[in-house]
Amino acid sequence: MQRKITSLLVILLFAGFSFSQAQTNRWVHKKVQAKVVNEKVVNINHPVNLQKGLRTDKLISAQKILAGDLIFTMNPTNVYTGYDLQSNGTPQELWANPQTGELHAALIYSPETGNNWPDRTVQYLYSPDGGTTWLTPGVVPPSGNRSGYPAVSGFMSDGAALIACHTFDNADPSTRTLVFRDDGSGLGTFSTEYDPGYPQGVTGSNAAIWPRLAVINDNSFVIESSQNTGGKDSMFVDIYNGSAFNGWQSFPGDQAETYRVAVSEDSTIVGVAYIGNGSTANSNFGCVFYQQTTDMGTTWSNMDTLWNYSDFANNPDTLAAIRGLDMVFLGDQPCVTFNLIKGYTAGTFFPSFPSKIAFWSPMANNGNLMMVADSNNVPYYYDYEGSVDVFAPICRPAIGRSAKGDALFLAFSATTPYFMGDTSATGVANTYYTGMIMTSLDSGNTWTAPVKFTPDSMDWGGTYKLMDWRYISVTQMSPVTDSICTIQIVVQGDTIPGSEVNIPAGFDTSYASLYNFNAQITIPRLVVNSVNNNPNSPYTFALHQNYPNPFNPTTKINYSVASRSIVSLKIYDILGREVTTLVNTEKNPGNYTINFDASKLASGIYLYKLTAGNYISTKKMVLLK
Repeated sequence: MQRKITSLLVILLFAGFSFSQAQTNRWVHKKVQAKVVNEKVVNINHPVNLQKGLRTDKLISAQKILAGDLIFTMNPTNVYTGYDLQSNGTPQELWANPQTGELHAALIYSPETGNNWPDRTVQYLYSPDGGTTWLTPGVVPPSGNRSGYPAVSGFMSDGAALIACHTFDNADPSTRTLVFRDDGSGLGTFSTEYDPGYPQGVTGSNAAIWPRLAVINDNSFVIESSQNTGGKDSMFVDIYNGSAFNGWQSFPGDQAETYRVAVSEDSTIVGVAYIGNGSTANSNFGCVFYQQTTDMGTTWSNMDTLWNYSDFANNPDTLAAIRGLDMVFLGDQPCVTFNLIKGYTAGTFFPSFPSKIAFWSPMANNGNLMMVADSNNVPYYYDYEGSVDVFAPICRPAIGRSAKGDALFLAFSATTPYFMGDTSATGVANTYYTGMIMTSLDSGNTWTAPVKFTPDSMDWGGTYKLMDWRYISVTQMSPVTDSICTIQIVVQGDTIPGSEVNIPAGFDTSYASLYNFNAQITIPRLVVNSVNNNPNSPYTFALHQNYPNPFNPTTKINYSVASRSIVSLKIYDILGREVTTLVNTEKNPGNYTINFDASKLASGIYLYKLTAGNYISTKKMVLLK
């Protein structure tokens, strides 16, 4: 909903450190006069000067929180940090082993406040019991060298965590993305280091940093990183193939964690979703793209445009994709979420205007983008963005899935009516944020209404203090036992709103902490290898005509699965000889889309055949070069 602009306040410029901190060299923060229509604004300007050593594990205990139909348990990790800017986008700070339920987490840690945090590192956290107990076995890198902005995943073979971050080693003091593998589940020793080196033509302060990470199998993984300065191709992807890195590949993506990489359930597809870098050469500011590879990065599909931003001059109400973005695979289908914020051009944004959370998957809503959260289902409160963390009234969505079934969990940060600071024309203030969650049990086709899962305030030794909840991570795969899935989330909680890293003078320093939230949800029991359509399923077995047809050289094939089945989709020539296999794995109920690239084939008529349980269907397509 559009708000009346009454006057223009000061333009706040980011000020940052040259050492790989927030993406501070680009964003201009634009605000209107502090005004909330039809909402009560409460100024909580009390002092909260918590000194080092004041907080102990006796001050906060686990508690239950009712969130709609879900009951969340909040577990403190008892790790506090003076460095409270956990991510420039949606963080990737939690991995759950779906076989054992063990949790592996990481956060940017420094016991100090201010002074550029020279001792900043990545603290590794481990929970052997699904979040009830948290241990701190070690730091990444194990040398203790200055590091930050971790991405966490893991290997199923031994349950060992894999953590990427930007740091340095004794062999090369330049800050860059390095990846570390633990020596076993929860050990925290991380003696194996992987160094992808530098993208071609990139050295020194322009190194690839701010990583994202996904494990392909027990021997390989993929990483994304970006440059510390702008550029036409500022986002890079590299794949470790089990023995060596293939080499960085450049994409026209933005920097500072505005991207996410994920791997399909059968490990045959690597997908990347990213926000455009907005350079003059590309003119893709505010846009969102998706690409994938089925051959370990040798070739990539054409860019699918998930969101196309229209420039402010022609359409001032158009929203731009800025910062928050996340992705997970459900089977072999990508599920992407991102926030949309009122923007102007590359480098400007309006954080106080209503924003939206978008969701896209080829198997949901006929492949059309859905707005799953906005001011219609989330209360709108003004965002006093004094710390200039590039937040908005609802933003930074994180998405995960159930290890079995087709359930999705989407969480994001949202403003509250509480703030701290001076909202006069010459002052600054920060808004307190809360955590919201919504769920889908049908591959993202329908979603529950967003509900708040974080508490407004917490008991600090008999004194209740407001809490600011930001930087939500949802594990990519939440464990399932029978039909019960345990949703696993970590969130940073702080008594001071906004990050101290970007906070203006006059605010109290604070110590933020990482908290685990988990809840159980029942998902439909799986029906394996069903031979008939399930009457209770919203889907049917079906194979649709490819589009476009005729085609040159790529086309899309859509099909549906009514119940969990072994599915194969194969291509044959007109003589019945098998050309290639596109799908050969177990699939959950849902609608699916796959791209077929026939660039290496000759013109002619081809057949494509879908087998799912006892369902068999064959159709023709024409390749015309």
